[in-house]
Amino acid sequence: MGDIVPVSNNALTPQESEQAAALRAERIKEAQELEAKLAVINEADTRIFNVCGSCAGAGSGDFHYYRLIRRAEQDRLRKMDAAHKANEERQQFETKRQEVQSELEAKTAKKRAKRQKKKAK
Repeated sequence: MGDIVPVSNNALTPQESEQAAALRAERIKEAQELEAKLAVINEADTRIFNVCGSCAGAGSGDFHYYRLIRRAEQDRLRKMDAAHKANEERQQFETKRQEVQSELEAKTAKKRAKRQKKKAK
């Protein structure tokens, strides 16, 4: 007699298993992108200050402390924006440089082929 093989109603067809594998790969990719974004966020200089709110009882010296913290935060945000802008400009420059380089290589190849053809005659 043969072995008894349980039949499961949950068994996936080949098409369903391919879809499940594709879905799993997509989720892994999304998780990796999220990890990259979180790494950038965690690298940022974050500070938590104990600042008095706009409630009664804040002393006259608290305003100067608030202004100092606000200025420091604005400087930090300005630096982050400048770094982001510089990074975008660098990427644009690199893409433009690569495009120009490929155009020059295409022209050179065309002229080289023309010289080789003329030399072969």
